[in-house]
Amino acid sequence: MRCQRRAAEEWLRRGILLWGSLLLPGGLVAQITAPLPQITSVYPLGGQAGTTVDVIVKGTDLDGSRTLLFTPRPSPAFHVRPKRDANGLPIPGQFTVTLPPDATPGRYDIRFVGTFGVSNVRQFEVGSLREVEAAAEHFQPESPLKVALNTTVNATAKSNAPLHLLIDGKKGQRILVVCRGESLDTQLSSAGRAYDPAGREIARMQDQVIDVTPAVDGPHAIQIHDLMYRTGDTTGFRVTVTDQPLIRIAMRTSPSGKAVIYGLNLPNGKPSLKAGLERTEIDPKQLDPLLITNLLEVATLEREDVPPDASTSAVTLHVGHTYGGWFPAFGLPQTFELPLKKGQRYVIEIVSSQLGLPTDPTLFIESVKTDDTGKETASTQAEVLDLGTPSPFPMLRRPAERDPVYAYTATADGKFRLHLTDTANSVGKIRYPFELRIRDSSSQPLIATPSALALPKNDRTGVFGSSNIWRGGIVAFEVVAPYRAGFPDALMPYIAGCPPGVTCLGGFMGTRQGTGYIAFQAQDDAPASAVSLADWKGPGAEILAKVKDSNREPLRIRQTRGAVLGVVESAAPARVEIVGQQPFEVASDGKLEITLKAVRHQDFTDALKMKVLGLIDSDKAPTGDIPAKTDDGKITLDIKALKLAPGDYGCVLQGTAKLKTARGIEELALAEKAATQAGTDLTAAKKNPANADAIKKAEQAKAAADKVLADRKAKAAPKDAVFLVYSQPIRIRVIEPVKK
Repeated sequence: MRCQRRAAEEWLRRGILLWGSLLLPGGLVAQITAPLPQITSVYPLGGQAGTTVDVIVKGTDLDGSRTLLFTPRPSPAFHVRPKRDANGLPIPGQFTVTLPPDATPGRYDIRFVGTFGVSNVRQFEVGSLREVEAAAEHFQPESPLKVALNTTVNATAKSNAPLHLLIDGKKGQRILVVCRGESLDTQLSSAGRAYDPAGREIARMQDQVIDVTPAVDGPHAIQIHDLMYRTGDTTGFRVTVTDQPLIRIAMRTSPSGKAVIYGLNLPNGKPSLKAGLERTEIDPKQLDPLLITNLLEVATLEREDVPPDASTSAVTLHVGHTYGGWFPAFGLPQTFELPLKKGQRYVIEIVSSQLGLPTDPTLFIESVKTDDTGKETASTQAEVLDLGTPSPFPMLRRPAERDPVYAYTATADGKFRLHLTDTANSVGKIRYPFELRIRDSSSQPLIATPSALALPKNDRTGVFGSSNIWRGGIVAFEVVAPYRAGFPDALMPYIAGCPPGVTCLGGFMGTRQGTGYIAFQAQDDAPASAVSLADWKGPGAEILAKVKDSNREPLRIRQTRGAVLGVVESAAPARVEIVGQQPFEVASDGKLEITLKAVRHQDFTDALKMKVLGLIDSDKAPTGDIPAKTDDGKITLDIKALKLAPGDYGCVLQGTAKLKTARGIEELALAEKAATQAGTDLTAAKKNPANADAIKKAEQAKAAADKVLADRKAKAAPKDAVFLVYSQPIRIRVIEPVKK
């Protein structure tokens, strides 16, 4: 059963998505060099509740280790403290994490918090089973790691050889070996095999699982490796050997009133041939605890009206209806009928691919009219494939969302006939589930996400954005409404629960805008912090790794658990304020001149070129200027050239600025301590002139420490860094031109 989330598609969940943008003015992409914590690896990728785990975070700009931020906020809280050296200084990127005995099992987003704010996201898994660590020797066949049942192994691919495990198999006992690598944000694409005591291969890994039922008692060998035999810190993984159930799909209710689960090794599970899994029904109250402790993420739907092995007929729908079913095999259609009432708004939503299922739904809609004799005439209303790209073009290089949505306001009484198919699985008998929802507006919640990419439309690179705001500055997050057709009204995103010293300036998205912005401003004395923006309940998205060309290598983007915002205790180069009463009113054939005022850092005097984001694709967006050594500037918007129809619109301005910034202060302090200690040791050694060897070693140690210190001083010297500069949000009201 291929339920593993598609890493390239998990960025998009439901509703409005919020991204920290990274677009440069003038359509030219320069490198943003301002300090930004970026995690490349976390080890281990999890721990057992009730234990203390030493967590090592590697990456760049990890200065001033303060804490690790977990989302959703753990309850009870995890106790996190930086590890310190003998001199009491924090060791960069190393933490001690104490997990309470009653910590809620499951996956958490984990981020580094330091001098330069909060980092990009990775995952950390809290489990209830015993945990062990694989060593380098366990990648040799002659020294396998012996693993007891219901144990989790933490490992990193240390060589291109497989990890060798040995389990004590009992005849007829079903054992699942579950490997999580790529699904925990690493680069390891897991592969593996199981061998019986005679060395015969008896099972291979499918969708992160090796399903083994020994035919004889005795030691059974397990081999785990990356599919491409990659190695290094970015190939961490967790392997659990268990006899517990593994759920892949769940429905919260069914016609029997029971919850339904599909998976492997289920109690009282019966094979469902068309789903390729076992099926069983349970008390709905038991479902959430099972989902929390499940080793893999579960595609969870609200209901199952018809199981996959049952035949189906046409279903009549109505507003407020949610139907849960299974796509017919071989790409055949499932048919629905939707009566229409004049003036009623209908939003038809399909939910399947966004749950991580390997589906590609197509919705074909016919308008059916009946004459006085009862004869029906059907005509094509719409064929809805993937969602269209929001307008203007979003800054994140996202793949198409595969779940269709269609919005319609009935102009007369009538009927729609819906035909739903899964074009991704038109060959073969395996079927996958879906939900079909009928609403009068989108049922998808508003969703805030952290930082992401924003580049010119023809760019194919993938780089990290920033979820951080510097003192006195403004940061703007991109808001994408992929289900915009389901929201008939203007959207005004706003967050109340900001960090201390930070104010949400809000944002605005008109009915014709599928992409917009929300901005935050920090006071000049805002304290350093990093918080989860709890006002936004839904998931978000982040890029997991830098990519030079997404046409050549996949752009890995993952759904995240909410959005975060960090505050840096250093001043931003500048912010741009908008002068005048908003909304600014202008005719659709006119021009709008907006006055800008720069609030500058005392060391930043350069000119600012500010580009409009949110009204048109970035390649065509107009720019405005604030000359060097002045605070006043302007931008002129040609409304006719922008092709803005009458209505309300929101946007922000974005530019770049250089300011000297120091990095590596923490490493410099460690080097100074080491050099001082080396000098003390040399002085002590010279007090005994007869011990020439000790003096020589001390001199060598002093020379090495001085070399490191000189290198650290050079790296810590302030250097020019390129920052993003944002304006306050702008709201524009376009009116009909004056009739002559």
